Amino acid sequence: MDPSVRRAIEADCAKVATSYSVFLDFRRYADLVDLFTETATLNLDGWLLDGRQAIHDYMFSRPNSRTNRHVCSNLLIDVIDENTAKGIAYVTIYRFDANDDAPRTRMPFEGPYVVGYYDDHYVRQGDTWKFASRAISATFMRPAYYDVWSNILK
Repeated sequence: MDPSVRRAIEADCAKVATSYSVFLDFRRYADLVDLFTETATLNLDGWLLDGRQAIHDYMFSRPNSRTNRHVCSNLLIDVIDENTAKGIAYVTIYRFDANDDAPRTRMPFEGPYVVGYYDDHYVRQGDTWKFASRAISATFMRPAYYDVWSNILK
């Protein structure tokens, strides 16, 4: 494969990965859902959303009282061929759950909610790269959230 083609694919896939975090953090859920193929999966550390409709339904059910910020790093895209790629990115997520839906510009800071990584598979659809699958795996999690999350997955 021509090196310029490989670099273009890497850049396109990196933009998909970055867009996910920005769209999620700023509640641009319709844009976020459009990053996935119709049959894509989103695995939230063991909780599987199967298909774009399931991803849509979950995103639009997120509480307005929740504020997240995703900080991604160590993004590595491996191009498989001109239509498929895979990637990994580390993620640190900061989260605040308020008691109400009042708009806020600043939230209390208690450190990261979770530190983990994304495992991504990308496919080209026409001229657009999309997630065929995205899975987050939590490596570190605040104890209070760990206990809640563990009970959800039972």
